[in-house]
Amino acid sequence: MLNKNLNKTRQANFEIMRIVLMMFVVICHFVVHGFVFYDTAKIEVNISDSSLVELFNYLSLNFVLIISAVAVNCFVLVGGYFLIKSSARWRKVIQIFFQVLFYSVSLSLLFVLFGRVSPAYLLKAVTPIKSNIYWFFTNYIAMMLLAPFLSNLIGRIEKGSYQTLLIILFLLNVNLLFDIPYGSVFGNNGYSLFWFVFLFLVGGYIRLYGFYFESKINRASSFFLLALMFLIYFVAKSLIANKGNSLFFNNYVPYNGFTFFVSVVFFLWMKNTHFNIENIGVKYLLKISPYVFGVYLIHDHPLIRDFLWHELIVPSQYMNTWYLIPLMLFICFIIFIICIFVDIVREYLFMFLKIDSLTDSIHLGIRKIVENVKKYL
Repeated sequence: MLNKNLNKTRQANFEIMRIVLMMFVVICHFVVHGFVFYDTAKIEVNISDSSLVELFNYLSLNFVLIISAVAVNCFVLVGGYFLIKSSARWRKVIQIFFQVLFYSVSLSLLFVLFGRVSPAYLLKAVTPIKSNIYWFFTNYIAMMLLAPFLSNLIGRIEKGSYQTLLIILFLLNVNLLFDIPYGSVFGNNGYSLFWFVFLFLVGGYIRLYGFYFESKINRASSFFLLALMFLIYFVAKSLIANKGNSLFFNNYVPYNGFTFFVSVVFFLWMKNTHFNIENIGVKYLLKISPYVFGVYLIHDHPLIRDFLWHELIVPSQYMNTWYLIPLMLFICFIIFIICIFVDIVREYLFMFLKIDSLTDSIHLGIRKIVENVKKYL
């Protein structure tokens, strides 16, 4: 996803950001999927009956969820930042699809072989986009298909028109509070392609023009601003969720709400942070960054997700223990590392099977079909 014209130091910024964001994704799923009780998305904590440990964990989980929820928005902002100046990348789209198809089918087949699901599930697995196996991928791949046309559109309008477009999309998408201005009507709480297009254009605007306040955002000011935003939202959310003598932990955070503002600040912070690429730690991070997408595809496959959070780990059983948060960080780190190694093996398998050659052939075939179709339009 990186532009080769950018210097290596700046590339390291975004590669390390992707690693941090994927860790956020795993942590977010620990909270969101690990604390779902059957069909309810809320955990009730009675203040008078709860221990200090349980109350501390309740507050900590809320805080962790608010922080980690920025990952989805930031991934799309990164995509917009780089794709806004890129030409059509159809081959890349096919490559990503093959990776998604591999995990969708192979992991589903594994559960079929162990008798956990019926063979009919494979019909769903071979159509991951139509079946929405991975909701983020479904929206992101559609955004990639639209990217060259959106970039072309932006290249033809002036900065003022671009700003007006962003303001209109902001009003249509963002849910500031109590579904104002439009709530989920268009943005669908940040799960829609419409929202992804808006984030794409925000990322593109940052690349082309930047924000006037961006130069004033350094590490200290970013930390203070993020901390203040977290505090305000955390207090507001707790007050709204407070029901008499009980606190309700709602493990659902809309990406088009407060999270949007935090995501932009975090993105700008990481964008303007410089890393020494000669540092041995940075070198290792850069080596694993190409495999972070595999972490998402493996651990958030629907069947793996249910097994992982509801059978193997069951985080909710640790709600009243003092080590819940350290355990969460340890478990998420282990999941991250295991998935990285699995995706490295997948890459070698693809090399052995010459998937790149197959990708080139399919890419060429699709281009020929499109050109032939154009002749009749």
